Amino acid sequence: MGAMREADVKTDELIELLAQDAAPPWPYRTVFLVAVTGGVVMSALVFHSFIGVRPDVDRALETARFLFKFVITIALAVGATGLALTMSRPGARRGRWLKAGSEQEQFEIVR
Repeated sequence: MGAMREADVKTDELIELLAQDAAPPWPYRTVFLVAVTGGVVMSALVFHSFIGVRPDVDRALETARFLFKFVITIALAVGATGLALTMSRPGARRGRWLKAGSEQEQFEIVR
């Protein structure tokens, strides 16, 4: 039992030492959003270098179908980014990003 108590003390000391570490230089939200922005820029550059711009982009911009693709993609990206940011922090409040999901689950259960 004595050996077990020594291990508990060492664990408690380790936890206290870890808790005393310096805070990160930037908030997590900032690091996350910079990483997402960098990913979007990199994927746009790779897409443009391999595929390029459509030759008839001026005509395509006039159609609702072409513009609707961007509206849907941006809406999904914003929602997914907000959800990923919320879920990546342990103990974070559910916030508005997960409320929609919980309402959908409730609707499915009622059906």
